[in-house]
Amino acid sequence: MTKFSFFSKKLCLPAGVIKALELIRDHRKPLKTSKRQAIAVIINCGFPETQHNVVAAAICKIFARDVGFEWKGALTLGMGSAFGRKTLEERGGMVRNVIKGFDIAAAALTKGEMIPEEAIELVGKKFMPYSLYTKMVNLFWNLRAKKFDARKKIKDRPYL
Repeated sequence: MTKFSFFSKKLCLPAGVIKALELIRDHRKPLKTSKRQAIAVIINCGFPETQHNVVAAAICKIFARDVGFEWKGALTLGMGSAFGRKTLEERGGMVRNVIKGFDIAAAALTKGEMIPEEAIELVGKKFMPYSLYTKMVNLFWNLRAKKFDARKKIKDRPYL
């Protein structure tokens, strides 16, 4: 079994997702089907800027081509940590553009179309100022460090 060349110096896909893609590829190899299947992806990261998802989206597009799926596009979302374990509806107006973008994409995909650029742009819009997001994330990590009695170690850099 050959592995996909998924590794990148930029953000990539989690190992479990890569393994799932490899299993799908291996399962599809012997299949002889005339029915064309389509794939679209939603990629989320904790960094505020969506450009960190570009490599992961490119990997998914290559995967689609290599296994014979029709590529329908990618919605990429930054600031994923802001959601916590809450739904989009629970986050309310803060994510109105994300919800609107998902709705537009869903309507297009239902018709067998590509994800429209409008949907991609709406989902990719920042939904809070970077400075506020950074403060929230720093607060989260400090609270986690306190919970595990690691506040004195939070700035350690063991691999330098």
